[in-house]
Amino acid sequence: MWLIGNFGSFASGHGIHVLLTEWARQYGTIYMAWFGYAPILVVSEPQLGRLLALRNVERLELKGAPDLFTGRDHKIQSSMLAVVNDKTQHRDIKNAWLPIFNSASLDVSSSLINKCAKQLCSHLAQCAAVGKETNIWRDYGRLTMGVVGTVAFVVDLFTQAADNSKNSEAAKELICSAETLFAQNPFGGDLYAGILLLFPFALPLLKPVARCFPDAQMRKMAAARHRLYKTSTALLETARKQAAQAGKDKPQKEVVAAAPQAGGVPSCLEARKQARTVKPGSFMHLLMSASHTAHGSPFSDDEIIGQAFIFLLAGYETTANTLAFATHSLAANPDKAAKLLEEIDREVPQAM
Repeated sequence: MWLIGNFGSFASGHGIHVLLTEWARQYGTIYMAWFGYAPILVVSEPQLGRLLALRNVERLELKGAPDLFTGRDHKIQSSMLAVVNDKTQHRDIKNAWLPIFNSASLDVSSSLINKCAKQLCSHLAQCAAVGKETNIWRDYGRLTMGVVGTVAFVVDLFTQAADNSKNSEAAKELICSAETLFAQNPFGGDLYAGILLLFPFALPLLKPVARCFPDAQMRKMAAARHRLYKTSTALLETARKQAAQAGKDKPQKEVVAAAPQAGGVPSCLEARKQARTVKPGSFMHLLMSASHTAHGSPFSDDEIIGQAFIFLLAGYETTANTLAFATHSLAANPDKAAKLLEEIDREVPQAM
């Protein structure tokens, strides 16, 4: 058993999150699990987990199971902010992204976000009017991917109209690709992933074998990734055309009036926010104008496509999970739902 550790439990199909939650009940909020023969310290207490994530200076060197990506697939996947291990490169990518999340930038984008939210509300109202059931989890996924498309790229991905628009096939392919990648289970998925979890030292041998003889699950995942690569590449080409037409390869700044402080002078914090504010659709332009501090070279196309890939993907399931869980919790606790509605009516009367 020392060789396979808890692999049997993980491969049982019950869901990793279910197992980890059950083990936390049995063994406490901090315990050890074994991925093959590799020990993994599991921290299920949120505050402690947050402190570890923030203060562990070596956190970027932590790695999961070895991957079997090769060629361009490997270049794109290894350049993503979520998995890049080089700390300087990680900082460069993060700094290129940051203006998108500036609070003033989000203020500028709020009208686009509200438009997507109203589209979802319209869909839910139509379902309610005829007593039709809807999968709110998937509805939220289509909403969040649509928000990413409009805010980051100023492109309508038609994910909320995937069932009844002229672009429905492309939208459905995008949604299907995201669902496929999020459904991946490294313990019960393709044949090679399970072997690597048990024998990570076998990677040099398995990589060429897997490339020549991929199983059905690997082919399915590869097709999903390449559909998202295709979308990301098209977004990059569109941004390049826009930059060429504008005559410059840098994001356009949106002038946002900072809230006046005492004496009518914006605070230093507000001034800094205003200086870094960007218009909706600046994501690709920010990456195109960024460079590596180590050697001064611009981001490669594969690096830019990698960030667009993770942005599109992360915009589907993660936020949707949070919204769906919140909706479920409110439905299960009608007193809390009533309190929330009362607060909205009181604080935002114009929304009524």
